[in-house]
This record gives sequence, structure tokens and C-alpha cells, in this order.
Amino acid sequence: MRAVLGLVSALAFTACAQAGPPTGGASGAMPRLSAMDTIEICLSGQRLEGDMTMCIYRYADQCLSLPGEDGAPADRGRCHMQELLAWGRIQAVALGELEAGLPPARWRELEHVDEAWSIAVGEICHFQAGFHEDEDPAGEENIVCLVRQTALRTIQLIEWKRDFLPD
Repeated sequence: MRAVLGLVSALAFTACAQAGPPTGGASGAMPRLSAMDTIEICLSGQRLEGDMTMCIYRYADQCLSLPGEDGAPADRGRCHMQELLAWGRIQAVALGELEAGLPPARWRELEHVDEAWSIAVGEICHFQAGFHEDEDPAGEENIVCLVRQTALRTIQLIEWKRDFLPD
């Protein structure tokens, strides 16, 4: 987990340095939802309806459909990075809730598993990005992969909390 969070932080710094201020549209227009709000609203609905994976890329897709977003690599990277950071924050909350609810021995097991997951995801996404020879493996394809993998892991942690911890 620390490795992925470190990678996410480094990528976020790069993306934020290149990104402009958030757009809210014309004066008086309703501001767009943040990545965190978009994902949390989606997850709350999907927890009742079923498939939380429908929330993956929800923010990035909406972000790229806004006026002024032309789908250029910088826009795609910024939109996906914002979504990645939001999933990372939601994942950290889920881990904290599991830590509070699990016996210490089980929490240590989960820490070990999470560290292995973090390393594996970094390698998987780097490998997958390598299929795009015209792009930097640490670039957009890597971020898109990290979004998906982080979201899937977050959903798994949310489900474990729901299924295995008392209310």
C-alpha cells in the first residue's frame, strides 16, 4: 500500500503541477462534482443496487465530457489522476475501518496482503503500459490501469468490511 500511495503521490504532484484550476462553468452554473463526490455518490447507489464496478472511470468519463476538455493527453491524464487520488482516499478509509474492526492478528495479515497487492499492481500496470510502445510506461496507460486496480481493491475492501465486520 505504501508503494502505491507513494507512486500515486508522485504522479499527483506531476498532474497537479500541469493542471489548471477546476472548472465550474459559467457564473451561476452548478459547479461540477469532485472526483471524490462523484465516486462516493455512485458507490452509495451501487451498494444498494449491486455492481460497484460501475463506478470505475465514472468521474474520468464525466470530466472528459465537460466543455473545455478536449480529450488531449493532458486532460485525460488530469481527469484520470483525480479519479485515482479519490479511489486512493476511499481505499485508505476502508483500510482504516478494517483495522479498527479486525483482531490485531488478522489486521497484520491484511497489512501483509495489502503490501503484496501494492507491489503486484505496480508491476502489472507497468507491464500493461509497456504494450503501448508510443507512450511512456509511467504515463497515461499506467494511470488508467492504476485507477482500475485501485478501484477494484477498494471495492473488495468495502465488501470485506460489509460482509465480515459487525455493524
